[in-house]
Amino acid sequence: MDKQDCNRCKQADYATPRLHERLVFVNKLANMGRSFLKVAVEENLNLALTRLTNTEQLA
Repeated sequence: MDKQDCNRCKQADYATPRLHERLVFVNKLANMGRSFLKVAVEENLNLALTRLTNTEQLA
């Protein structure tokens, strides 16, 4: 993504190449964080469902 295509840079009159690099980096980190949380939640749900199923089978 270059500076001209960046919506955040378009909104900021003070956007410099360095600021653009930081915005892109922070955006990548945020996307990675969201992906990580999504996987973690899905795994926890799967584990909880497995335990619930196992408990029901034992009862």
